[in-house]
Amino acid sequence: IDAASGALKPLPWSPFSFPDTPYRIALNQKRNLAYVVSRGSLWTFDIAGGNFRPIATEPASRFEASGSGLLLDPAAQRLYISDDNRGIIALSVLDPRTGVPRVPTFVTNAGSGPRSMVVDSRHRFLYVTNIAKPGVICGFRIDARTGYLIALRASPFRGAESPDTMTITPDDRYLYATNFRSNFVSGFAIDPATGSLLPMRGSPFTAGDMLQGIVSCRRAGDRCVSRIRTVP
Repeated sequence: IDAASGALKPLPWSPFSFPDTPYRIALNQKRNLAYVVSRGSLWTFDIAGGNFRPIATEPASRFEASGSGLLLDPAAQRLYISDDNRGIIALSVLDPRTGVPRVPTFVTNAGSGPRSMVVDSRHRFLYVTNIAKPGVICGFRIDARTGYLIALRASPFRGAESPDTMTITPDDRYLYATNFRSNFVSGFAIDPATGSLLPMRGSPFTAGDMLQGIVSCRRAGDRCVSRIRTVP
């Protein structure tokens, strides 16, 4: 990325050829690592200096994964892996020395077709979209000590037709979800005490065509700030 203009210049190794289909990627900026889940494997890459060098790979079956979704927790200690075929989320603790994911120690049911996940900035709640109709969003409270997921009492939450990708605003007040079978974004207010999702008035909102992803930020002059709080 050109520091002055923001223009993109391809790296010498790009594109990187996979032996099977890569689905999702999660970046560990604290360790300069990237995790990629593909049809058959979970990969760990060294990305320091713009490299993309594989340092570990394991069969996806060991991680209960089939390429549905990846989420690295804000403290860069745990990796959550969703599987929309089996309807589960698996938790893999990262090796403290290498950053490579270990075999999951925790697996929980996560509805019908769990795919994309998002977590609030204080790492209290995790939400996952269910792509099967009728679409819902499942919510969990995150155990601060273990990272285990505990289903919220009011979960699953309705109000999104076919939710796919999501974003939580930097102040943790609102969650937005794209609906991949329509041209709408569904909006929810997040109850700060319980984590419950309350559909916004006027939701869903028209937002273009064939929605693929969504992000949110806080405006600060001419900049966008993605987080207000930080997790140590």
